[in-house]
Amino acid sequence: MQHWDGTHPEDVLAEEPAAEWFVLVEETTSFAHNRDAWRLSTRIPCATRAEARKRARRGARNFRPEHPAMERGRAIYQIGNDTWLVQVQGEVTDFVFRVSAARLISETGVTTADDNGAVL
Repeated sequence: MQHWDGTHPEDVLAEEPAAEWFVLVEETTSFAHNRDAWRLSTRIPCATRAEARKRARRGARNFRPEHPAMERGRAIYQIGNDTWLVQVQGEVTDFVFRVSAARLISETGVTTADDNGAVL
């Protein structure tokens, strides 16, 4: 398949600078005045896609999200080759977080989340 400009997708990817791989965790976190926000809470650099996938898969089992405070159980769903959605049952309600192995394509002037001490 060709793009509108005549290039092939693999040509475009070949021209991009070397990519960096990360494990990303998105979750509901506490925000001001008892409000919650869905945000990127954790970003862990990895040397390769294989390492990022391995650590993301492990993170789906072991990552401790901000909510709930007391975990009673968890269900893990693989929703893509590199993405897991995790439902965590708390005392009162359930919460979800998503763990992904992701390739950074571009980054300009963005303040990023740190690893928040996560061990994946």
